[in-house]
Amino acid sequence: MDHVSGEANCKMRNRLLLILSIFAVVISIADSIAAQSSGLSMLKAGTAMRVKLETEINSGVNAVNDTFIARLTEPVMNGGNLVLPVGTMLEGRIVSARRAGFFSRNGRLEIVFEKIFPAGPKSREILARPRSNIKFESMATEEKLIAITAPVSGTIIGGAASGTRGALIGGGLGSLAGIFVLFRGREAYIPTGQALEIVLDRDLILPVNDY
Repeated sequence: MDHVSGEANCKMRNRLLLILSIFAVVISIADSIAAQSSGLSMLKAGTAMRVKLETEINSGVNAVNDTFIARLTEPVMNGGNLVLPVGTMLEGRIVSARRAGFFSRNGRLEIVFEKIFPAGPKSREILARPRSNIKFESMATEEKLIAITAPVSGTIIGGAASGTRGALIGGGLGSLAGIFVLFRGREAYIPTGQALEIVLDRDLILPVNDY
């Protein structure tokens, strides 16, 4: 009896989930139709846009909350209609930045796009991020090699020098007690002109007269 009751409950839950899923789809379609009929265009969350940066971003220079500019390199269409033309400007912001450090710790950047300018200076709020599989390059600068001696050696060798891992720093390395060799990591950066694919995190509604 309990087994039969359990199966009945399971079927009821599945039906309820199906009804809720259908209801969500209907609501989404209704919202889209309502937006179009009222002279609005809706871009759903998950819509991809291709942009190109107009500002270089560098983890060694930029900080959290610094902003940057990008522009669309491909038109954004919705239902066969042009929504956003090529050249539309977007503003992004750095939400996390870590400079390169010693022990070969590389820099890191995390960015989001929060404003779009469909026509002229008037902006609209958006929330979009680069696709998760993107990897920002490390800046191809010379690694810094630093040698530090502990007080027991009685000598501080060098300060900072550029070179390779095989380079010798200073002289008189007969006593290696207390010497630590530190390699500085590389900065993360996105160069000017870099193409990115970004994805909307939430729906974006634009009035027809914006574009």
